[in-house]
Parts: sequence; structure tokens; C-alpha cells
Amino acid sequence: MGNVLSKFRRLSIGAEKPSRYPDLPEELMVEIMSWLPPESLIRFKCVCKSWHALISALSCNPTFVAKHLRNANNKILLSASLGYSNPTERLSLLTIFGYDHDENDNIRCVTKALNLPIDPAMKFVSFYHCDGIICIASDDPNVVLFNPAINESRVLPQSGLLDNCCIMDTGFGYDCRANDYKVVRFGYNINEPGFDRKAEVYSLGTDSWREIERQIQFNGSFKDEEVYCKGVYYWRKADHNHMILSFDMSGEVFRRIPLPANLQDLSLDLNIRLAVWNESVAFFYLPYEWEDPRVIEVFGMDDRVGGGARGSCNWIKHLRIRPIEGIISPWTFWKNDELLMVGGLSSNEVLVSYNLRSKKIRILQIYVELGWYFGFLYVGSLVSVRRTE
Repeated sequence: MGNVLSKFRRLSIGAEKPSRYPDLPEELMVEIMSWLPPESLIRFKCVCKSWHALISALSCNPTFVAKHLRNANNKILLSASLGYSNPTERLSLLTIFGYDHDENDNIRCVTKALNLPIDPAMKFVSFYHCDGIICIASDDPNVVLFNPAINESRVLPQSGLLDNCCIMDTGFGYDCRANDYKVVRFGYNINEPGFDRKAEVYSLGTDSWREIERQIQFNGSFKDEEVYCKGVYYWRKADHNHMILSFDMSGEVFRRIPLPANLQDLSLDLNIRLAVWNESVAFFYLPYEWEDPRVIEVFGMDDRVGGGARGSCNWIKHLRIRPIEGIISPWTFWKNDELLMVGGLSSNEVLVSYNLRSKKIRILQIYVELGWYFGFLYVGSLVSVRRTE
């Protein structure tokens, strides 16, 4: 398979002619194309008319698009640390070559700036990701869906439901029951008695917003800690104690998920970070600098008791990572056994990869400004944001 894939890649730069493969079965071609990145498939349309027709048809075939998505490789989105002055340049794609490193064991990686289809006047922009689609939302009603791999974007209609509302947060994900992508927003109306709380859901299939019931009330502040996993979106929240708020994209139900009992009553500035690990929700707990030793603990959600979808959850402590000199904080898992962490070298901050098995630390050859970074795993896909089915 690897040799055939390399031949397909050489075709994209004209090294070989498609006539050398006149008897290649179409089934095999489709299988190979399901493993290629979307950018390569778009280039391959220029090889010949038959390939253009085949790839165009495959791109519109839901079965192929789903298969291509399952075969996609993860990459990481990284903020570009440019502040709020120019939001169109605030997102970069980080590709890590995990087995490609130099003599000093530094991992080779590259970054690529994404040209975002948003109005530069938009301020306080947040990003969300699911299946290759990036949801771009700001504090005002503007929301944009963007697939950078196929350069498709869609400006969502303004519902008016959250007019005069303070938007508390947004989520984006996939409804597997309806085969639909949804955006959820919630907030409270500052002009109504008691600050009446509102929630609404956008459906890509109907291209419309509708109000939904807020089954539970939640106050307090959200901690800029959120993840999406298997049809459920999660936010970390703090009021008189700590909890996680979840939203099931299929059932359109909000749930409360308590943290472990020993963490619920600690300071409102509890130092934890949500993550996705082994296809399940997890979080890091890191004591503050004045606490010694600064052991990083990793808790995972026990899906056997329902997870976020049904509102009940047990947390299992899976890992206890010893104190590591120079490490400031954990960031995210980019592989099941590789954890990205933020470290400090002299006056600069760096990203390092920590292997859970070997305990080995390797430095990524990239500079980041601490305080502006964020990240989540991204997959390039052929999923269209223009569909209205």
C-alpha cells in the first residue's frame, strides 16, 4: 500500500503519467484515495478527465467522505499569538513528525497559517473543531463554519434569539443520529427580569437556528476549558464548587458532571485542563507553584457509567506524572502515549512531547508565546459546509 501511495503522490507533481496504470481496478483506486489528504485529492483532479470525474463524484459520496474521515491523520491546531488586533491570522496548523527527529532528539514539526474567512472587525474570536470543520464564533451573533482542506466556508444566519443576550459559551459537534453538524450557544438576556437564560441550536442540515430548553440552570464562570468527544461537548465551570457541563448533540440535553469529590471544594482557580485521551474525556490536575511536589495527575472518564450523555460519571485516576524540571503545564495529548507540555528554556517557552511509556522528553522545534496558545486535534476532511440536506 505504501508504494502505491507514493506513486499517487508522484503523479501529483507530474513524475509519472496515469497511463502507466490503465488496468488499476477502480475499487483499488477508491481505497487508495480514501487514505490521501484532501489537498492531494484536489490536486489529482488535474491529472486527467477521468480522475477529475471520479474524485468529484467521490467528494459528493457520503459513504466515501465518511470512510476518508475515518482514515484521516490527526494534526494539531495552534493559535498564532497575535492577540485580538488581527483575528484573521490567529490560527496556525501544527504538523508533528513524531518519528523524525535530529541528533539532539528534537522533534521536527512545521506550522502553516490558515487564512480564515472572517471579518477582521470581529473581536474575541473563539475556535471549535469537529471532523475537519472549524467553527469560528465571536461575542456578537456572528458564526462561520470553515473547512480549510477544501476551502469551503459558510456564514451562519443570525437568529435574533440571543439579541440583547450575553453569550456565555458556544459548542460545535456532530449528531450521529441525524447525520448533522450542530452549533449550540447559551447565554442570558440582560433586559429580562432575573436575567432569563436562553439556549439555541443551529443545524447545518436545515441551515436554521431554534431555541431549546435549558434543562438545568448553571451560574458562575466558565474557565476557557472545553473539549468535544464522540458527540458530546464539555465545558468546565466554577461557581461555589467545580463541575463540568456537557451537551449531547443528538439528544440536545445539558448535563452536570461533578469532578472527583476531593477537587470540588478547592479554590475557584483550580488548576485543571480538559483533554481527550484514548477517545474519552480526561483532565489534568496540576498543583500550583507553591504546592510541592507538583505532580501531574491524569483523570479519565469512565464511559461505562454513562459519561456526559446521561449525566452520571465516575473519574478514574490513570496516571501520576512525576515532577519534571522546567515543565510549566500539560497541554494536550497528540497521541495516546505522547503528551504535549509547555516548558521553559531560559526566557523562552517551548513545546515538548513527553512519552508516557519511556518517560522521554523531546523538544518540538517551534516557539510559542505562553498565555496565547491553545490547541486541539484537527483532521483534514472532505466534509462540506455547504450542504443543506
